[in-house]
Amino acid sequence: MKTVLRTILAFFLGIFVLFSAAPLQMIVMQRCDAPPSWMLSSSQHGVMFVVSMILILIFSRGKWLDWGFRSANGRSYVFVTGWGFLLGILMSLIMMLLPESDGMPGGDMSFLQQVVFIWFVASIAEEFLCRGFLYGFLQSRSGIGFRLFGAHLSLPTIFAALFFSFMHLPLLAMGVNPPNVLVILVFTFLLGMFAGVSREKSGSLLPAIVMHMCGNVGGSLVALLG
Repeated sequence: MKTVLRTILAFFLGIFVLFSAAPLQMIVMQRCDAPPSWMLSSSQHGVMFVVSMILILIFSRGKWLDWGFRSANGRSYVFVTGWGFLLGILMSLIMMLLPESDGMPGGDMSFLQQVVFIWFVASIAEEFLCRGFLYGFLQSRSGIGFRLFGAHLSLPTIFAALFFSFMHLPLLAMGVNPPNVLVILVFTFLLGMFAGVSREKSGSLLPAIVMHMCGNVGGSLVALLG
């Protein structure tokens, strides 16, 4: 019962983090008739990062190492780099086969803006929320789970991956076609699972951030070349 209640609390805390950027975004939209994507993205992910860090400070009680703030060995980065690029490229290739869709995030960004605000800022902020705060909040329940292909898929890993995928549902309200959103949801869940496994094995948040970056890089490069 305690596990169920803690998981529900993690969900609502995650929702709180997501909506915490709304006031700032409303101010941006009031001051700019049509704010560019980079401005909305930076405000959203900037607040996401700050609020996630505040929650980590509150709930970690100074035990930073247990919440992923440690280094990882080199083999961890080889694993996440390969899978990150592969998932990003596969997602982008599948989406290229689907009808073009309006409202795709970063569609009006320059290449440099995509590098800064999607490859780096978004990847870091979203990982601090999902594999940082949410995973850390449920880490005491990591013994709950099952094994698949030799990997332990724990409750924190699965929950953080599902929440990471869930975060992309608002794309529907932005006008992105449902088939494109479905592809994004599937691949963000898969990327989240791999990132969670790397977080659990290495004990570090850094490989998850690198994997997220590689996924965004792989997807962006295929789209740019296409």
